[in-house]
Amino acid sequence: MIQSGDILDGRYQVLKKLGSGGFSEVYEGVDVVLGRHVAIKVLDVDAFLTPGRGDKQELRAATRESFHREATIVAALKSPFTVSLYDFGAQSDHVLYMVMELVQGYTLKSLLKQYGRLDEYSLVSVLYSVLVSLREAHSHGLLHRDIKPENIMIGMDPWREIEVKVVDFGIAKTLQEKMSATTRAGFLSGTPRYIAPERISTRKMSESGDLYSLGGVMFYALTGEEIYSGVSGSLDLLRKQCEPESETLPADLEASPVLRGIINKLLHKDVNERYMNTQEVLDDLVLESLRIQAEYHRNKVIPRGGACVTQVLEPAEISKTHVMSPEERERVFEKTREEMKARARYGVERTAHIVHDGESVSKQSGGKIGVMRYAVRNKQEFIVIVVLGAVLFIMCLAALLGLVFWYMR
Repeated sequence: MIQSGDILDGRYQVLKKLGSGGFSEVYEGVDVVLGRHVAIKVLDVDAFLTPGRGDKQELRAATRESFHREATIVAALKSPFTVSLYDFGAQSDHVLYMVMELVQGYTLKSLLKQYGRLDEYSLVSVLYSVLVSLREAHSHGLLHRDIKPENIMIGMDPWREIEVKVVDFGIAKTLQEKMSATTRAGFLSGTPRYIAPERISTRKMSESGDLYSLGGVMFYALTGEEIYSGVSGSLDLLRKQCEPESETLPADLEASPVLRGIINKLLHKDVNERYMNTQEVLDDLVLESLRIQAEYHRNKVIPRGGACVTQVLEPAEISKTHVMSPEERERVFEKTREEMKARARYGVERTAHIVHDGESVSKQSGGKIGVMRYAVRNKQEFIVIVVLGAVLFIMCLAALLGLVFWYMR
């Protein structure tokens, strides 16, 4: 479709191919106007079509129109947990492209494979971020259609804070499913291991279907094993999804009852017994996240390098908390971000750590991935700096006095 060195619309230079899958290819590129690196996703419209079914030019035009409509919705998403869509367009009558934020980091799947399962603190952080991203998309009538560990990125922002980003919102998948009505009988997009059962049996898509997929991802993150890990092959996985029994977390798995209940409810095969929307999950999650945070810090799992800049809530304080509205949560988060930026400007070092049983992880481990924490600069370093500064001051003062005595003689 395109090659390294190509320039799209005189602005986006293609640097190298990052990957491909289905009907699209992803490249790293650079916006030559703004000088920033971007990700460029290229779609081949003809790959959606079946030869001999319908007029090709009409189908191409219908696909481009649908693409423009869906891309406009995605570009309007402003959640900090959603990969930003900067621009979109057409390279030819059958090659479409999207220019997106380039996230430097790892997929959730690669982190789980390398370090093992998440602890509850980290899992709640990832779960919350994905829920907020989906909540905004669903409010615009946009479904993701393919929530899986590969589509959740874990990276670091310029302030060295952990950031969770949901990628690959379903523009390509929407086009595939819309075109299947006229060109591909029996076509079904999505990942069999995480697809909601009602999508297989009735082709019905809803917010609840995205939440079922998210439940499968959280199952993997908390247990360290993919859901239906003993099953392989797309058809076998689809049959497993259609079985009436719902998958639940293992009974012997150490997990909080509330978190266990949330994940099991996300995974319920009966859509009427599952969460209907993201806000329902967030309402159940917010108080449990506070409890997990307090317990985590009370156990003093602190990375090396200094004391954590974190407030610990006592049980009496937790009991007085209430479920914040989305507006209240945003105000609290914005205030926290500003406070951390101020600390960074005035001498507090922000060091990110991944902790494993209280120690920094730098190699493969079968334990849990700890959370990213903030650390104050080491006290010994501060003392050394003060001493050196005092010595330098005394030396300068002695030199100055020497010059004065020499001049007076």
